[in-house]
Amino acid sequence: MGLASVSVLAVGLAMDATAAAATRGALPRARGRLAGALRVGLLFGGFQALMPLGGWLIGERFGSLVAAWDHWIAFGLLTAVAGKMALDGLRGGGDQARAPEADPMGWRVLLLLAVATSIDAFAAGLTLPLLGAPAAVSLAIIFAVTAAMSSAAFLLGSRLARGAGRWIELVGAVLLFGVGLRILTSHLA
Repeated sequence: MGLASVSVLAVGLAMDATAAAATRGALPRARGRLAGALRVGLLFGGFQALMPLGGWLIGERFGSLVAAWDHWIAFGLLTAVAGKMALDGLRGGGDQARAPEADPMGWRVLLLLAVATSIDAFAAGLTLPLLGAPAAVSLAIIFAVTAAMSSAAFLLGSRLARGAGRWIELVGAVLLFGVGLRILTSHLA
């Protein structure tokens, strides 16, 4: 029962990262790169696995404080990234001579997305001991599921976006804002 519960938890935690990965893959400047899919999968999977560990370790002492603010932090980060994407889309996507921080596959952007989509996993770390599975196995399952789903979503986003041009940034912005709004409303409800 423990490993099955962890697997279900892993799929649930991976959904936000998967949506963010699909929007990255769909961007015209990031499409069709296997290396990008691997980077997204490893980074998103890594954060989805490390955040529950942090939740598990820190939660005993500061659990109520983290739970009170995690949804606001995730919403703020995802809204900021969505706003930047929307501006880029409205401006026509810009040229290839953009600053490195505007690169949709740049480490700064991917790190921000990895953190924003894994904040809920921090809170979920509080429940891992209750599922009855060993910590290392639980974190490995969370990593593997998120990495696989995110990499596949990146590649799928790339295929679905052909011909969409700059409008895909606007769609991606709306999707990321929606993910942030879902996180916020699910915690406030």
